[in-house]
Amino acid sequence: MRDAEHKAFIEVRYRRSDRFGGAIHSLTETKQRRLQHCAALLVSWQKAWSHDPCRFDGIAYDATNGGGELVWIRAALD
Repeated sequence: MRDAEHKAFIEVRYRRSDRFGGAIHSLTETKQRRLQHCAALLVSWQKAWSHDPCRFDGIAYDATNGGGELVWIRAALD
């Protein structure tokens, strides 16, 4: 996704229950590294993107007890 001058790569996490933690907590360091690796590959294939700064966002949705709230965290990954 393009947002102003950034290319935004977005990881969406969903949890039906909080039994194993919330949705945002499921974005582990391993998953963050994989997302960054995939983004680097995509940028290397799309040379026009190589000059734009990238940002990694996270969207978390916890649907506990039949309801939930969407949380969008800009620049979620370092």
